[in-house]
Amino acid sequence: MLHAVVGLSQSMTISIDETLIRNGYCEHVLRNANKLIKLREAELLLDCFPYRAITTTDGVLVEAFEDTFEPSVSLGYIQMEQQLRIRHQDAEEATEKVFGLSDLARDFYRKVGSQFISRKRKPIDRYVLEVPLAPPFLNLIKNPNWYREEYMYLLGMANDAFNTIEWVENATVVEDITVRDLMVVQRLFSLLAKVFFHALDRLDDNGNALDMRSRIPVYKELKLLETLAIIFNDKTKAKRVLKLLSYDPNQNKYFDLQYTPLLKLGSYYLFPMGVFSSSDLVRGVMYNANTRLLPVDGSDPMQDALETALRRRGFLVATNIKRKSNGTELEIDILAMANGHLFVFECKNAFHPCNMHELRGSYDHIVKAGKQLSRSASWFSDPIEQRQIFRQLGWPTHTTDSIGTCIATANRLFNGHLVDGHPVRQAHEILNFLNEGKLRTTERDYRLWLSSTFCPTDLHDYLGNAGYVADIFACMEPTIYSHNFGEKINLQLRLFGLNQLKLQTLLQNQYSPFESIEETTPMEND
Repeated sequence: MLHAVVGLSQSMTISIDETLIRNGYCEHVLRNANKLIKLREAELLLDCFPYRAITTTDGVLVEAFEDTFEPSVSLGYIQMEQQLRIRHQDAEEATEKVFGLSDLARDFYRKVGSQFISRKRKPIDRYVLEVPLAPPFLNLIKNPNWYREEYMYLLGMANDAFNTIEWVENATVVEDITVRDLMVVQRLFSLLAKVFFHALDRLDDNGNALDMRSRIPVYKELKLLETLAIIFNDKTKAKRVLKLLSYDPNQNKYFDLQYTPLLKLGSYYLFPMGVFSSSDLVRGVMYNANTRLLPVDGSDPMQDALETALRRRGFLVATNIKRKSNGTELEIDILAMANGHLFVFECKNAFHPCNMHELRGSYDHIVKAGKQLSRSASWFSDPIEQRQIFRQLGWPTHTTDSIGTCIATANRLFNGHLVDGHPVRQAHEILNFLNEGKLRTTERDYRLWLSSTFCPTDLHDYLGNAGYVADIFACMEPTIYSHNFGEKINLQLRLFGLNQLKLQTLLQNQYSPFESIEETTPMEND
């Protein structure tokens, strides 16, 4: 909006309006901007999702009219946070002796950091950080081993990619830029940010005047290119990386600091180091380039993992089935059969959404999957069609009335939602259900199968209305959040939280403690 109305220029890198920051005006503007964002989000909910607006005594309540929608979105974020905690706990022992970037920054500043920080009085009085290019510093940046924070990030990325850390770190993001390349750039500037902020907290003894002017440094384009060229030993790659991570108001249309945390103004770059060091650079570049971390052969690791898990549990499995029936194209990602139970899976490997626009993309994916499953379910309801496809697959030709469907998603949102009657389940949860059948809590682990041995009816129940996802939904409670726009003018949004005490009581009363599982022998399918 600022670029469209006022315009962005190189002169804006020189000074900031300290008066408006101190008197609270900037905070007031940001609060109003946040209200506009909430209005825009409400508009998107009404336009793109199953939502309606209801007039209340206090304002307008925007709520979903599909019962499972709001709980499924809230549950997705809750499960993501829980998985992050579990992942960190599991990795603590492995990373206990691994040096962290924060440790490295403190050590670096204590030894030589102050040599690279100086006070300059023109064009304004401020502290500046020179990018050190001495061999000892470059060796820290080029170190092939990962620091603690980086290892944890890679662990999460490998989990999301359904692959290994070794594969992910060398995977290509775009062109010749790899995950390792982007992580090395993030290491460089994260380390500098930590050193610089560590110094600023100690340098300004007379208040925060200089601190305020120094927190967002400005660098010449040539200096950044020189630094990156030394890191990569490649000037061309340095230019590409800098362009991928930057927003140029004269070229780019959409600006989001999380995706492009550098702001190019003329021949200078505005460098919000705190934002840069906390951004997911790999995800941002992939999202802007509309690409994913996938094997060279184009296969979907999520779908492959589900196929492997189903086979391990004794299912007959077929993938990527394409047929035409009555002039209608039918595509099935995974078809699985065991003991008279047939399951049809549609796989949607989308990013975990970070904003309302991305949420809309994920929702569009599952709506499309629901339509595909409805066509497939209708097709398989015909015994003649069943026999024909079973015969082509080399399966026993006994027909079945037990047909289950599932939309398997790579991200955790919409877990538990129903699309045209088809259940949505996150792929990691399905894999855990098939491979272990274990629900982890802080108190104890619980068994999700009926017994210690898996059987197809367990999967049927899990995808049905009586599975443990339904039990979790029963423990979720709504809260109304209000955003005030004036006297008795409130925008109300409903979010769901998980009542942990209620869930713990339910698990203790209705679920058995987890014990070591028995391997499932191949099932009879004749």
